[in-house]
Amino acid sequence: LHLSPLAKYSQASIFGQGTVPSYKGTEYGANIEYLIGPRDFSIGPYFELTSVTLDNTANNSAQKEILSGTVATPGLKIYTTYTFLKIGAPQMNFKDKATGTITNSKTFKSNGLQLGAGLNYQLSDYIAASAGLDIQYFKLDPNDNDIAQRLDYMSYAFVISLRFTVPSKSAK
Repeated sequence: LHLSPLAKYSQASIFGQGTVPSYKGTEYGANIEYLIGPRDFSIGPYFELTSVTLDNTANNSAQKEILSGTVATPGLKIYTTYTFLKIGAPQMNFKDKATGTITNSKTFKSNGLQLGAGLNYQLSDYIAASAGLDIQYFKLDPNDNDIAQRLDYMSYAFVISLRFTVPSKSAK
C-alpha cells in the first residue's frame, strides 16, 4: 500500500462557441495505491483526490473569475523501475465564480478521462519521488450543468509527489 501527498501546477481551457477561457493555478491532494508485483514492474489500482483553484488568465482589477473545487479519480497505474503510466476516470465538481463588473456563479459536474506518465525515483525501501504530466478531459453537458451549450474542459498539469510505502511482506 502506498500513500502520496501531491502538488500540481495546472493549466486548463474550456472550449465552446466564441472565446476560449484559459485558467491556471494549483492543485493539492493525496493519492493511495495498491501495487502488485516487483519494483521493476508493478501494476495496481489507485485513488486520487485533489483540491483545485484556477484563476482565469484574463483576470484584471475590474473582473476576476476563479474555478475551484475537487477532482476524485479512481484508476490504474503501471510502474517500471524508473517510470510510471496511469489511466483514470476522474469526477469533477467545480464552482466557477465571477466577481467585478459581471457577477455570477456556476457549478460544473462531469466524469472524464485522465492520462498520466512520469519518472519515478526510489529514494529508499519505503520512499519514492515522482514527477510527471497529467492530462484531463471532461465533457460539460448542459443537461447536467448550469450552462446553455455543451463545453469541453481540457487541462494538463505538472505533478510532483512523494510516495510512502506502508511496510508489508510485498514492500520490496
